[in-house]
Amino acid sequence: MDIKQQEGEWTVAMSFGKARDVDSPADHALTAVAEEYAVSRSKIKSRVVRYHEDGVTVVVSQSDGH
Repeated sequence: MDIKQQEGEWTVAMSFGKARDVDSPADHALTAVAEEYAVSRSKIKSRVVRYHEDGVTVVVSQSDGH
């Protein structure tokens, strides 16, 4: 898994092997961002989930008003 941060957003990329191992790639991405960047899960949300040939990309952003 690869996490990149830019202007209040995080882009989480997972290979298909990793994405298949979890029930919800979006939830997994939220947990990873919360742990890596010490952010409360209640203050972030998954905005976009993209499936592509190599895996899954999830864009996580801060919740409205935070």
